[in-house]
Amino acid sequence: MQELKRLARHGATYGVAEAISRLAGFLLIPVYTSYLQTEDYGRLQIISITIELIGIFISFGISDAIYRFYFEQKNEKDKKTIVSSGVITVSVLATIIVLIISQFGDELSLLLFGETESSKYIKIAFVTLLFGVFHTLLLTYFRLMKKSLIYLILSVCKLILTLSVIITLVAYYEYGLIGVFVGNMVTAVVFGSAGLLYLYKKIGIHYSLSKVREMASYSLPIIPAYLSMMVINVSDRYIVKMILGLSDVAIYTLGYKLGNVIHYFVRVPFMQIWLPRRYELYHSGAEPEMFSKIATYYIGLMFWSGLAVSVLVHDVIKVISSNDYWDAAQYAPAIALCYVIYGLDQHLSFGIHVAKKTKYLSYINTVVAVLNIILNWYLITAYGIWGAVIATFLSFVIRNVALYFYGKRFYSIPFEWNNMLKLLLISMVLYLLKYLTLDQSMLISLVIDIVLIISFIPLVVAFKAIDESEIKIIKNKAAIYVRKLQNYLSS
Repeated sequence: MQELKRLARHGATYGVAEAISRLAGFLLIPVYTSYLQTEDYGRLQIISITIELIGIFISFGISDAIYRFYFEQKNEKDKKTIVSSGVITVSVLATIIVLIISQFGDELSLLLFGETESSKYIKIAFVTLLFGVFHTLLLTYFRLMKKSLIYLILSVCKLILTLSVIITLVAYYEYGLIGVFVGNMVTAVVFGSAGLLYLYKKIGIHYSLSKVREMASYSLPIIPAYLSMMVINVSDRYIVKMILGLSDVAIYTLGYKLGNVIHYFVRVPFMQIWLPRRYELYHSGAEPEMFSKIATYYIGLMFWSGLAVSVLVHDVIKVISSNDYWDAAQYAPAIALCYVIYGLDQHLSFGIHVAKKTKYLSYINTVVAVLNIILNWYLITAYGIWGAVIATFLSFVIRNVALYFYGKRFYSIPFEWNNMLKLLLISMVLYLLKYLTLDQSMLISLVIDIVLIISFIPLVVAFKAIDESEIKIIKNKAAIYVRKLQNYLSS
């Protein structure tokens, strides 16, 4: 329980920080839907995911390598050398690569859209990408140092600047799509430059070619794995564009964004503290049962968050977007379920990481990526946007099964599958009740949403989806809060 409390404390701070960093995208949805054509919004998404794909390649998986080797160092100097060597290597190589590929903006625009007019957006996005890599290196350092409060403050500042610049350029000056790209670039340059200066001040310049080679031997095999995983996540957008058009990309992307909000607001902040922490625990001799227990609590939080998104999305979308985008709500609950399943991957693959057998991640992700493209092509042709959703679900399930069987070869974790199944069934039953009551007024619908979300916890306790000892702790805590509330009301 102490480990859960530690994770909860840091994870909550990182969760708020990650929510804030992603909040800009959601707060800007009304601006995008008011000032951008659906085709322009679709174009924005296609360029964004393309740049993200390239970003995985030029980051060289260095964050994972720093996490993996930092805690193996015996003294502070060696730890600084690990971080500094990683920062210098990635900064130099990323700069060179971006300078080269930015010369091919016209060709990339022609490949993506069949015209060269979009090359101006792509070239600006490359600048944003480079400085975004610098900013990511700073965030990696803060996570290593467990500076979650600084991370939070930085996220707030970045949010304010992003919103201010983009709203000014798009809503006030009406620069349209170019305003979005310029706004993002300004924010990236400011925070990326500041990040490099801060890292230089804190860790100085220390470089070890031998340590870089050691980190590269770990991180380079991960790059194909990450690229393949990115293909699994975004190939549907490209295929929707080819088969259905940019307007359908816009609808599907909005539904996807709303559905996978649990990925960014729950999984990402949790993993930011858990990824480095799990190696500490492993090297200190922690029992496999502890990793299992944390996985159960984590997946329970994912199901609860996914349920909240699924029941609220039908009302929220009417507030944050124009009616041209309301069809996106129907896809969000299914996408949320996909990302609950996806969220288990780091737990299932832990054995692969501790054994430094990251080549298996590449093998698995490459096979699943190819399968995903095939599924998307046939299912989108047959079922439209729903085909993309089904392809995503099948791909995530197949990938997790493979990760589980390979991961337990090297480190076996006794996952609580029965409890996880109970959490799934509770979530599905509660969402079914929401689905049956969709045709209600906004006020009644919100009341139903709140009741369904709150009902998750007592149902988890009633059906013993967690251990008896943990149920007793929850009941005792609840009793304390009830007594405090009674005393407050009676005073």
